[in-house]
Amino acid sequence: MRWHRQTGVLLRVAAVSLVVLAVAGCAAAVTHGPARPVKPSVASTDTVSRTSIGAELSITASVTSVITADAFVVADEDLPDRGLLVFGTMPPGLHPVDLVNVRGRIVRFDFGAFAPRFALSDAKSYVRFDGRKVLIAEQIRSYA
Repeated sequence: MRWHRQTGVLLRVAAVSLVVLAVAGCAAAVTHGPARPVKPSVASTDTVSRTSIGAELSITASVTSVITADAFVVADEDLPDRGLLVFGTMPPGLHPVDLVNVRGRIVRFDFGAFAPRFALSDAKSYVRFDGRKVLIAEQIRSYA
C-alpha cells in the first residue's frame, strides 16, 4: 500500500510539473525572445497620402524620370510606389538618379486641367498619375 501512495504522489508531482513547464514554456514564447521587426504599412510611410490637398510639402528624393522641361518624377522610401509627379522649372542638366529637394503645394492631377498650363502633349506619359496627388514646385534644388 505504501508503494501505491508513493506512486500516486509521484504521478501527481509529475503531472503538476508538466503543467507548470507547459504554462511557463508558453509564457516564455510570448514574452521572451528576439523582437520581430514590424513592416510599416504603406499608409504610415507614404508622406504624400498623409498630406492634404493644398498643403505645402518639402521633400528630398531621387529623380526617376524627366518627362518635359517642367515635369519630372521623383521616388523615395516615403513616397508613393509609382513615384511623385513634380511640376516646376527644373534646374539645368537635371537627370534621372539626381538628388533634388523640392518645396511646393500638393494638388490633385487632372491631365485636361494641367495640359494648357504646363504645355503637356503626350497624355500617355501621365496616365498613371491621373487623379493622384502631385507636387507643384515653388522651389527645386538639385544636389547633382
